Amino acid sequence: MQEIFSRTSFPISPGGNIYHWQEVDTEFQVPSNGKYVIGITASAKNAKQNNSTDDDDLRLILNGHEFGKFELHDEKISWKGFGTASSWDGASLKGSTKIIYFFVELNKGQHKLQFYADETPILKKIKVWQLKEGELFDLNDIQPKESIDIDEKGIPWLGFVFLGVKPKDFKISATCKTATKDNSDGNNVKVVANGRILKNEQAPTSRKYKNFYFSGDLDKGDKKNLELSPNKFLNVENSVELWYDQSPKIGISFKLFEKDNEYLEALEEFDDKKDSIRNKLRFVAWLSKTLKPHLDNTRLFLLHSLNDNPTDLEFDEGSSLVKKIKADHFAYNKIKEMIKERIKQGETKGNIEVGARVAFGTGDLFASIHGIKKIDFVAKKISNEKFEVEMILFDIYDFEYKSYLDAYTDNGTYKFKTVAENLIFTYLNNLADKGEYYGTVKNFNIRVKINDFIKSK
Repeated sequence: MQEIFSRTSFPISPGGNIYHWQEVDTEFQVPSNGKYVIGITASAKNAKQNNSTDDDDLRLILNGHEFGKFELHDEKISWKGFGTASSWDGASLKGSTKIIYFFVELNKGQHKLQFYADETPILKKIKVWQLKEGELFDLNDIQPKESIDIDEKGIPWLGFVFLGVKPKDFKISATCKTATKDNSDGNNVKVVANGRILKNEQAPTSRKYKNFYFSGDLDKGDKKNLELSPNKFLNVENSVELWYDQSPKIGISFKLFEKDNEYLEALEEFDDKKDSIRNKLRFVAWLSKTLKPHLDNTRLFLLHSLNDNPTDLEFDEGSSLVKKIKADHFAYNKIKEMIKERIKQGETKGNIEVGARVAFGTGDLFASIHGIKKIDFVAKKISNEKFEVEMILFDIYDFEYKSYLDAYTDNGTYKFKTVAENLIFTYLNNLADKGEYYGTVKNFNIRVKINDFIKSK
């Protein structure tokens, strides 16, 4: 990108209730018709920091266009044009700095930025860059520069606003460290697209993690990627906003569609692939009913995920799923051992975060329950060493792109009888993973209730 304008000196805001901050209005020239990026850095305090009942706010108008006017934000209240991805909202920022990049198409000549404020926000920097045709916009391995007392919501950090233009191959990568003894909270990143929070695929209903798409406690410090599909950008004005908790490291990259018809073609191709994947997966479910009738749970879960809004699934003692879990002795005994260890420590109820420590080896379980995420248990002592235990196993129906060419269970047994089966499962798993991206395959929670007896010695 070629920088064509910069301003870093601004007067102190005069304060007051919703006013046109004329002293910071800015005009700039662009050399030719084309696509441009306007980067604006500002900060705002909340009411407590202001020793007031009112927080700071700031919003932008470009050539008469008021950004964020029609956005409804899951995490904020849009008031008088404030409280959106394209504005600086002191109640959320709590004195921290937010950078917003506005992507626009401008004609050669002069353009005007106008600022409207509430109370005393701080405007720090305005930069304008020209984007060449097909040029990649990218930010690599950046971290928040400030240390703010953060609540469970996180703090707005980066905004990307698109007026008239559409992003192509919008990719986000994040590396979030888990909690440590010195720091009780892991790194987290929230992703908000057009005001809608993207739920964490590993824990979409967890109060702690559901609103952080990237979570150090769940990702264990591994780099995780997200690509936003074309159908996330259907409006004339679109936005993506990132909120941070602690010190995550992120990367952003995308290009802009050069012409409207290229975006429309990409959207049409997206819909075609979405329908194609859904039809393929429905065919697989139908075919397996004849060729692999024992894969009844695999088939049920797959078809359930193809619904528009799949509900969570629950299974009780006596269901075929519970019988199969108990019959998978290696994995099931591992679950019982985890509970046994807790009982030996004097716990008669609690929850166990399992992570990747339990994976099933039998065909139907391996293909339907991809790994127990958590175990809740209640143990009732009925004799000296014997306990009656009620447990609930939690999983999330989701997929991860991978190869199963070396697919072994935890106890070293081969998951598939033939290489052909192995290749088929790899293809179907990755097709379903692709289906998640296209919105064909939806995630849902699985809860399995089991009653059993465990000896503490």
